[in-house]
Amino acid sequence: MNTAHVDNYFAALSKRDSLRIVPHLAENVVLLGPIFPGPTIGKDAVVEVLSGFLETIDSLEVNLRFASLRIGTSPCSLASSATA
Repeated sequence: MNTAHVDNYFAALSKRDSLRIVPHLAENVVLLGPIFPGPTIGKDAVVEVLSGFLETIDSLEVNLRFASLRIGTSPCSLASSATA
C-alpha cells in the first residue's frame, strides 16, 4: 500500500507547516471535530482552522497504522497528541 500522501499530510501537521497541508486537502473537504459545533466545510475554511490550531500548540505527534499492516484490528487507527 502506498501511504505517501497520508504520510506527507501528517508530517506537515507534525511540523506545524500549514502551507504543506494544503495540497493534501480536497476542495470540498469537511472537518468534523470537537472545536466547533458544526462541520467546517471547504479547503480554505479547513486550512484556516488547522492553521489556527497549529499556532496554538508546541508539538503534535501522529501515529497512523493501516489495517493492511496488521491483523485483527479496525481498518485504520489514528492516535495523536498535542502539547501547548
